[in-house]
Amino acid sequence: MHNSTQVGQRYRWYRLLLAILLGGLVGIGALAVRYQQELGAIGQIQREAANMAIAQLDDQLAHAERISQNGLGWRDENCEFINPQLSSMAIHLETIRAVLWVKNGLITCSNLLHQPRKSLYSVYPELHAAKRTLVLRPAQLFNRGTPVLLLWLPTAQEPDSGIVHIFNIATLSSFILAPHTPYVEAMALNVAGHTLHFQERRILPYPALLGTAPQLELHSTAYPFSISLFAPSPRTLALQRLPQHVPLVLLLFLLVTGLVYLASANRMRLTYPLTQAMQRRELQLYCQPIIRTQSGDCEGVEILLRWYHPRHGWTSPEVFIPLAEQNGLIIPLTRYLLTMLAAQRHLFPADANFYLSINVAPEHVAQGLLVQDIQQLWLSVKPQQRLMVELTERTHLAGQDYAQRARLRELGIWLALDDFGTGQGSLSYLQDLQPDILKLDRTFCATIGSDAINATVLDSLIDLAHQLHLHLVAEGVENEQQADYLRDKGVYALQGFLFARPMPLSEFPRWLAQRGACQPVAGRSGPCQA
Repeated sequence: MHNSTQVGQRYRWYRLLLAILLGGLVGIGALAVRYQQELGAIGQIQREAANMAIAQLDDQLAHAERISQNGLGWRDENCEFINPQLSSMAIHLETIRAVLWVKNGLITCSNLLHQPRKSLYSVYPELHAAKRTLVLRPAQLFNRGTPVLLLWLPTAQEPDSGIVHIFNIATLSSFILAPHTPYVEAMALNVAGHTLHFQERRILPYPALLGTAPQLELHSTAYPFSISLFAPSPRTLALQRLPQHVPLVLLLFLLVTGLVYLASANRMRLTYPLTQAMQRRELQLYCQPIIRTQSGDCEGVEILLRWYHPRHGWTSPEVFIPLAEQNGLIIPLTRYLLTMLAAQRHLFPADANFYLSINVAPEHVAQGLLVQDIQQLWLSVKPQQRLMVELTERTHLAGQDYAQRARLRELGIWLALDDFGTGQGSLSYLQDLQPDILKLDRTFCATIGSDAINATVLDSLIDLAHQLHLHLVAEGVENEQQADYLRDKGVYALQGFLFARPMPLSEFPRWLAQRGACQPVAGRSGPCQA
């Protein structure tokens, strides 16, 4: 059996473990939510960086295409006329290195050279196409070997004529492909099988074999190029950022743990499992025989409650009965006992003089519910045995409670005063209550054969009971010396381990058969006469 300290500590640990578990789950959940949020935010930042690079280059190319519309209509104008126009285009496009005018496949003019007179396709064979073309390659005419981006805009009527914009892509990429740490480490421009990485001075085949795959690659919808973005994965970055959320998560963990611990005080203390035990019928009824002193016959039993939890084993009544009293469960517990006892009454002798004694809490009487519950739960099944209710001597009854006592007497219910000699009952109290039986507390039996003061008190209590003509039942009788002493003193009945330990109700018929049937004395209204 568990004592109250062990049970209290056990349930406090349960509450604490539950609070820590839920707090931990909330903390882990909060970290998981923050991780998902960071994951989405980082992925969004990386996509926005790549889209911004695409948008900036799209703007540059679209601007070049717009200001070239007039030039695409030139026919046979000479270079003296075209050169200023090309220079004006270059001024409007700050990232342009050169603008070439092509006529019938020949570069006839540029903003830097008046009459280059070179074959376009020999210099830039990639531009041999009758459509708008974008090429990334090393420079051929100016600053040879440096990376440039070519935009070829042919005329609709003469596919071999048009304008070539040569962008200083190294300068352009310094801000278009700039990293955004820690989310973007580098970006690269990919055009027609070639790639240029940020701050690189050389053009590499695409995809470049740099040992690192891009995190993502986005394509322009307006022009034939794409942007590759190099960075740690969003998962890696999100994990790296999680530690900064730990203080907030720790605060949330402590808050939830504290709230759960406080909120579980009512649910996790023993009263909650006790309520569940009643619902699941885990509380078992036991009985301990009460033996007539002179005849040795069993004339009744005291009904006791025992609690066996499937996981935690036996819990002492000294633990759960006080807790039930302190937490408003003692009346439901008594109702549970009456219900179960009514269902198992067939296990006892079908005799009106055989009594079943139950303990009743003071508040059950004080609230005026005892008579009603006995009528509904016990008398309604028309039992053949008699019911006896035990009140402790410490119970204080008000005027209306004595009226209940009278009503119980009318219903044939006996009344016993339990723990006699330990309370503060007076002679007038006994006269008002008019119990059928006085039950001596077990502590007095332990003094028999000793010189303790309580031994003298025991004799005085026995004499008082005789003077009041009240039957006396001694509890806690454990040996023959005690039984002989009480028998010699004229004590009416005995109860204790000497005769039987508390047993499940189902075992009582066998015990009774072995000992001999009760032989109650007929023609009396009270307990068996000695």
